[in-house]
Amino acid sequence: MNLVGLRASARIARRSAIRHRKRTILILVLIAIPVAAAIVVAGINRANKLDPERLVSSTFGAAEVVITADTSDPEIDAWVTEQISNEPSADSLRYRKLEVRLGLVVSPDLGDRVRLSDIDFTNPLARGTTVLADGTEPSRRGDIALSVNLAQRLQVRSGDTIELTLGGASPLTYSITGLVQDPISVRRVFAIVTPEEMTDVIARVDAQAQVRGNERIDEFRLRTTWLLGGVDGEFAPRILRAWERDRDEFLPPAAVDPQPQELEPHSDDTRLSFIWVDAESRQDRLLGMARDDSALTGSPVVGTMVAALLLVEVALVAGAAYATGTRRRLREIGLLGSSGATEMHIRTIIVGEGVVAGLVGAAIGAAIAVSLLIAGRPFLQLLVDQLIVEPPITAVDILGPMAVGILAATVAAWIPARTAAGVLTVTALQGRMPEKPQRRWVAPAGLGLVGFGALLVVVAKVAFGQGAAIQAGLGVIFMIAGAALLTGSIVTAAGSIADRFRATPRLVLRDAARQRSRASVATAAVMVVLLGPVIMGVSIANARVGQAIHGLPAPANHIVVVGQYNADGYTEAGTATAEDVEAVRSVIPNSEMALIATLDARIVFQAEGVAVATLSSRRSVEGYEQEFLREDVRAAVGTPALATVLGDPAIAQALESGEAVVLGVKNRATTLTVNGIEINATEIAIPVASWAMPRLLLPQSMVDSLDLQTAGTKALFVTEEPLTVESAYAIWNLDFTVDISPIRPFSLQQSLWLGLGATFLVVLGIIGLITALSATESDRDLAMMVAVGAPPTMRRRFLGLQTAFFAFFAGLLAAPLGWLLMKVSADNSDWVIIGPFGTVPSGIATVPWGVIAVVVLVIPAAVGGVTALVVKSSPTMPARQAL
Repeated sequence: MNLVGLRASARIARRSAIRHRKRTILILVLIAIPVAAAIVVAGINRANKLDPERLVSSTFGAAEVVITADTSDPEIDAWVTEQISNEPSADSLRYRKLEVRLGLVVSPDLGDRVRLSDIDFTNPLARGTTVLADGTEPSRRGDIALSVNLAQRLQVRSGDTIELTLGGASPLTYSITGLVQDPISVRRVFAIVTPEEMTDVIARVDAQAQVRGNERIDEFRLRTTWLLGGVDGEFAPRILRAWERDRDEFLPPAAVDPQPQELEPHSDDTRLSFIWVDAESRQDRLLGMARDDSALTGSPVVGTMVAALLLVEVALVAGAAYATGTRRRLREIGLLGSSGATEMHIRTIIVGEGVVAGLVGAAIGAAIAVSLLIAGRPFLQLLVDQLIVEPPITAVDILGPMAVGILAATVAAWIPARTAAGVLTVTALQGRMPEKPQRRWVAPAGLGLVGFGALLVVVAKVAFGQGAAIQAGLGVIFMIAGAALLTGSIVTAAGSIADRFRATPRLVLRDAARQRSRASVATAAVMVVLLGPVIMGVSIANARVGQAIHGLPAPANHIVVVGQYNADGYTEAGTATAEDVEAVRSVIPNSEMALIATLDARIVFQAEGVAVATLSSRRSVEGYEQEFLREDVRAAVGTPALATVLGDPAIAQALESGEAVVLGVKNRATTLTVNGIEINATEIAIPVASWAMPRLLLPQSMVDSLDLQTAGTKALFVTEEPLTVESAYAIWNLDFTVDISPIRPFSLQQSLWLGLGATFLVVLGIIGLITALSATESDRDLAMMVAVGAPPTMRRRFLGLQTAFFAFFAGLLAAPLGWLLMKVSADNSDWVIIGPFGTVPSGIATVPWGVIAVVVLVIPAAVGGVTALVVKSSPTMPARQAL
């Protein structure tokens, strides 16, 4: 085709797009929305992704080297100062950080803890670490600068006074001199004081720690940092070599190495506590971040991939629109052919419409996205942690999604263009679309694409390379495209057995086989949507199976008080005190409570013993046997009070009869071993706290006969109603360990039903859109049937069954494809997760039969029923065909 023909075809394409404005507007909307969404996602990703130089400056400031120590010991200060003094041109800034209690509740989730620092952020070396938003820096004792977020939570501002404890027992009055922000985390709550005030705070914290008899809690929250300028990057390794040489001088005299055998079950801190000093250069940090960063995870690639995934569905719906429009314009195409237009001209005209719609739709989507990102920057700042100083978008972020949008519209028009160009001019002038058999290569190509896509996902999962996410995304797209190619074969196969059905189903299947392209597009579009609930169903089923081996789901009204860390840093046995119990009771006064006396015993449940014996050759089981079975405290004395609080009479009856009780997943008899001695027990299905609640309750008589010793004390609280968010946060922020079930707005089952409901609405919308585009093709035939005696409701039944069949075929494809996607994405390592009540292989992909039944049967029936209810019946007289 020469240049003149190309220009003529482009002009006709533009005029045709304008003349058929309803279809063009539909395509514009279908293209613009995903493009805008992808660009917004790219902008949010860019806003969330920290610039390496900015991130390094938040820690290093303008310094070349940072030295950090986990203490403010004067001896360590003197040692670091001596090392710095060896560099005559060095300039240094020392500051400390400590997590302390304010004495005021900041928020339910944060409690009253805050990070306190004495950094002089006006020093040139600290440039980039802190931004002064209002006021001035602290200059004397009693001055404090609060972060903007902290000031908002406390409802104060610069110039106010406030009473804070700052680690002490009684509040002191402080003057707020200014408001500050962390440039990479505007949500961070912190405060800044002078070095003199920080010294006083550390003294108060130490005094309070000694009162509690637990120095470990606050000792590990203190850090001292030196920012060094005027030195080269080699100063950091010199500091580390010097510390390696001199650190033995700072070890406590009671340290023992190697570890004594009797201390093996305890943590490293039990046998050896030491101070560490670290040093790092700015250059090394930047190089490390450059190695971890990848262009494939950048905002342009993320936006392009999001656009590609969204526009797969759009291309299918847009393809249906172009196919329908092409069939309606066959006479127009025939006139073009009779006027001398070649197949190339006709293809160019139809594809040109897609290109025009793609260009305009992509431009509209880009304009919408850029406007949203500029106008919504204050709202975006609420979603993004780092400080946004300019719109987080670049030209590259825009071009990728726009290109994908144009490509999607072009591809959507290309297949109908090829079909229309191949119609003979005489046939086109008659307004008939000739039936063509399906090409033999389509079904094998579909299977090949599904297999190739699965291979890409598997390789991406194993490789863990920088492009793994992109490769996995391409694999998913190939699998979906392959399944879409298979829809034609399914529709054709259904049409071949149409004679076995009654009148209306037979008409539907024959019409689908005759209009195979339209039916295939509708089925593929619905299939993409139905993948969502199938994948969600597999994920939730996997979660349930993995949860079941550890017990029933934890109830939302159980709280187990474990207590503070003891001198060994060990809490599983329980160190709860009367003060701890009263602190929890003050938050939930209307609750039942029972103390739990944990037992020092090695417990192996029946399922664990079988699994360890069967899989003993695997390293995972060996590690499990050595660590978990030995250290976890899993048994307790079954007291009447504890049985009463648990609320199941069967527990009390079993304990009274001298039987051991396992708080498990089924009501059954079981066996287990206690310190190697096998005993019989009664397993009772009851939900309890996930990790802190002992699973084995032994009557006192059995405890005495087995000569078991008490290991610690815990407390179980049970409320009548599930904990509120405020109560849970109040308990969680107490100064000891508790076990509370996560509070979620929806359970797994509720989330699944919400997902299925949303899927039904989306499927209904897509089916309705495609039906509205293509129903006119069958309306004439239906009206003729009504005119010769068929009931007017024939159209309702026909369209209802047609949409139900489309959704049914889509469900048949979505169910195995969704499961296959989850299977190839699962962990393929040879690990077996062992729990007290069963085992689960690491690569499990459970088949969610209930979800599949809903997707394959319920949703199609519901879609067909709704369609039959909302469409109109056929008129009693058919419309006359124009000559």
